[in-house]
Amino acid sequence: MYEKIDKNLYTPMMRQYLEIKENYPDTLVFFRLGDFYEMFFNDALVASRELEIVLTGRDAGVGNEKVPMCGVPYHAVDSYIEKLSNKGYKVAIVEQLEEPGGKKIVHRDVTKIVTPGTNIDEKYLSDKNNNYIGAIEKLDNGYAFAYIDLSTGESKITQFPNNFDLIYGEISKLSIKEVVCNNLTKNLGVLVSICEDNTLDSYLDSLYVNLPENIKVCAKRLLAYIVKTQKRVLVHLQPFAYYDSKDYLRLDNNVVRNLELVESLKGNRFKNNLFSVLDKCSTAMGSRFLKRSILFPLVDLKAINERHDFIDELAKNGLIVEEVKKDFDVINDSFPTIYRIDRIKKFNVLEEKFYIPYRNRFEEGEFRKRIQFMYGGKLRNVKFKYTGDDIDAILDRLPTARIIEKGSNYYIIKAEVFGKGIDMWLRSQGDKVEVVGME
Repeated sequence: MYEKIDKNLYTPMMRQYLEIKENYPDTLVFFRLGDFYEMFFNDALVASRELEIVLTGRDAGVGNEKVPMCGVPYHAVDSYIEKLSNKGYKVAIVEQLEEPGGKKIVHRDVTKIVTPGTNIDEKYLSDKNNNYIGAIEKLDNGYAFAYIDLSTGESKITQFPNNFDLIYGEISKLSIKEVVCNNLTKNLGVLVSICEDNTLDSYLDSLYVNLPENIKVCAKRLLAYIVKTQKRVLVHLQPFAYYDSKDYLRLDNNVVRNLELVESLKGNRFKNNLFSVLDKCSTAMGSRFLKRSILFPLVDLKAINERHDFIDELAKNGLIVEEVKKDFDVINDSFPTIYRIDRIKKFNVLEEKFYIPYRNRFEEGEFRKRIQFMYGGKLRNVKFKYTGDDIDAILDRLPTARIIEKGSNYYIIKAEVFGKGIDMWLRSQGDKVEVVGME
């Protein structure tokens, strides 16, 4: 539509708008003009209807003809973006990148794109719910399905056989609001965003390098889309955790709804459902884990027994549990906070207020003993050789890790870790990590 408009007929400012809009045909463009974000042409018609704001017109250089226009004040823009996100729209924020001066047009460009799956505004998110954005990739014998919560950095990926109903079920269970793909003709009931380019900067390679080759493209496409919309370096994302859907009992939409697992039959998520009854968690992270455990029940007997043993230890030691609850207060659900701080470029605040207290508290003897006690004494000292090129990421992932030897192309690291968590992590590192000692 916009590429067919003769831009020479319009004023310089309107030409600037049209040139930007051409690159975002499926997105509502919020164009900054002074103290307002303005929308024009069809975007104005859509926004005025969905936001219930006044539709006006603006002289744009085409004779006496005015183009449709509406606007919202910049200091209240978040609430309007939230409304549009809830309705499934994408919004491109166009900011003035220089101070107005002289007779030239102020340079403007898109600084961020907010979509239903990438909106991390605190007013939009619920601490107890993930806000996932997913991606689907057709494989020779089925589908790859990946999803990321941009607010926490959680990244997961799995595969499904050639049965698209399983994809529908996963999207519904996870309450995914946006799905990224290359080309998809099926109606998913959520916003579908097309991303044809899956090239990435090398700093993101570690997030998917250990995945099976046939599903890497799915992870890369999702990451590429997130980078494209956020227009910033993503340092908080975790490596994709691969899981086999066969490891969990498959619950279809009817089962989840009729059993009222996470919301009542009337759609109430805050009461009259299993999750609301069970959720007595001390942290939002715990609440999110509980909800996932309800929606993805274990089927492996060994894993079920391990979980029961752990719960049994907690039930027998109420005093220990109360002390651990106090320790959790310092963690303060740091992952969403880390991302919010990262957005405003204040990593010094992150280091000072969140990472250091958490690390120091973990190293305190009493806290370590309590956690060790709950895990049945399965605290192990592991010494391993690391030959990768991102030692900082290793030290961040393992709070107790210490470098005890440094060679020309390797590090010997010692860390105090718990139970099977280290086994899963070591497997995820592939040939970059070699265990050389364990107690």
